[in-house]
Amino acid sequence: LLTFILTIYASEEEPKAFQCYDTECKQIKNTTFITWKRSTPTLIVDSHTISWEVYFTDCDDGTGIGFDDPTDGPQAQSIVETLLQYLGGILDFPNSDRAKRTLSVTFETSENDQTSSRLAAAGTFWVGFPNNFNRGAATLRYELNRKPYPQHNLADISVIVNFGARYHLSMSNNIARNEYDFFTVLLHEILHGFGFASLTLSDGSSSTTLTNFRTEYERSMYLQNFNQTLFNSLGFLRTTTPGLTGAFGPIVYKSQETDACGTLPQLYFPSSFQRGSSMSHIDSTQMPQAVMNPGIFPGILKRQLQPPEISILESLGWVFNNTLAPSCSNFMSTVSPTDFPTNPPTAISTSTPTGIPTSEPVDAPVDQTLAPSSSAVPPTPSTGVTSPSVSTTTTIVPSAAPTSSNSSQPSQPSVAQDNRDPTQTCIGDVCMAIWIFIAIGIIVALIVVCIGVGCFIKFK
Repeated sequence: LLTFILTIYASEEEPKAFQCYDTECKQIKNTTFITWKRSTPTLIVDSHTISWEVYFTDCDDGTGIGFDDPTDGPQAQSIVETLLQYLGGILDFPNSDRAKRTLSVTFETSENDQTSSRLAAAGTFWVGFPNNFNRGAATLRYELNRKPYPQHNLADISVIVNFGARYHLSMSNNIARNEYDFFTVLLHEILHGFGFASLTLSDGSSSTTLTNFRTEYERSMYLQNFNQTLFNSLGFLRTTTPGLTGAFGPIVYKSQETDACGTLPQLYFPSSFQRGSSMSHIDSTQMPQAVMNPGIFPGILKRQLQPPEISILESLGWVFNNTLAPSCSNFMSTVSPTDFPTNPPTAISTSTPTGIPTSEPVDAPVDQTLAPSSSAVPPTPSTGVTSPSVSTTTTIVPSAAPTSSNSSQPSQPSVAQDNRDPTQTCIGDVCMAIWIFIAIGIIVALIVVCIGVGCFIKFK
């Protein structure tokens, strides 16, 4: 009986798996779930620390669009190769074995929607427990040098690109004012796949089906006005006021790594919560040159990670080569007033604002968005990338940036030191002890009943 009860308990404590794009999550059952059609990758990108297995679903299915487009497809694939070489070059080995890692990236079937408000979306898959801070599959595979959950046949990182926008499919700096830099967009998305993501909804709940299922990234969210983290150690929101609003004031990312960098990145947290965008990005008013701003204007290049962004990734488990990655000591030392555009781009369509990824506003005014110098641009691959031929019918240009809504803040919310709900299901060793006591009680009760009816066996 005790074995049976403990087996039930163990089955309830099995980790659950979720594949997430932004805060859109679906649970994955413990069966094979295939996200690519071919058994071999379309492209192998070999870099210093990582061998990247890249799968292009467009090419597998022969869609004729996106990465399979006869004209733009090869150039888009070349940008992917350059990007992954850049990331594999600035990353270091996570431990002393110094063995090259393998990570898989699947580019799902591309969209070709000229009216869509998104450029791309990306994520990893998460496997973990409720009331806990969980790490993404890409991070775990990088650390362990093996698939952490081999029963799930998923790519470590999955990306969807909307090719309905006009992209700058070249590594040159000569970007047109109505083009989105393809390298910048993909760099942003891959970092979401690295675990730079929040799964929290506006009411403070998790977008998964598990109570207080948080990401490791969410562990370091810090309420600056209250000098404490947004979530307690069990993932409960530290507030007696329902929902997440701008009344909490600034939320910064505070970890040992960001403290050492000397800059606590302020997270994007507008007064009106924006699903898939709030808290998953760096606020552009504090750090307009960051790759992980919530939106991007055309004509802008952001091709190098900023030191505070690197410090966030380090807190998630990624290790960077100090001699190759930007350091905190020279942060913003190369910023020049000439890096700022002086005029907004000319609007040539009436489509909705385009951001990265789903439903993200273009929140940074154009005159606050930095274009990095040529020294910040990753090298062009030796094979060379020719200038793309892009149809003028695929143009999507954002409208004027919305003004900040943080000027009038509602009243301060009530924040509790520990908001653990005693009615929630117990977890860990405490719950195990309770189950054991229940099992012992049941066994004792059965023995008493057996004695009462004369079926107790006497041993001689």
